[in-house]
Amino acid sequence: NMFLNKSPNKLHLMWKFGLPTLTSFSHSYKEAMDAVQLDMICYKKQDWIDKIIYYYNNDKMREVDGKKSYNYVTKYHSDIAEIHKWDKAFMTLNFDLKNQ
Repeated sequence: NMFLNKSPNKLHLMWKFGLPTLTSFSHSYKEAMDAVQLDMICYKKQDWIDKIIYYYNNDKMREVDGKKSYNYVTKYHSDIAEIHKWDKAFMTLNFDLKNQ
């Protein structure tokens, strides 16, 4: 399946808006959900039904999970955090962008 390795960028964007987000499975989505300790991946049709009903009926958990995901993405995937990751990658290659 070509979607198994898709980037978590769309998921992170939704989280930056504070939106708890149900997704289908991909490795990067699973990794992100595990990091935030969320169970919002739907593996089969019944998962979609159950989770949509759960979040529809549970305002508090929508709010809690929205805040958890927002806090995670703003801490680990902010623009500054992403720049630091790139700096670190280039430094491992002995390439210092700051002194160019």
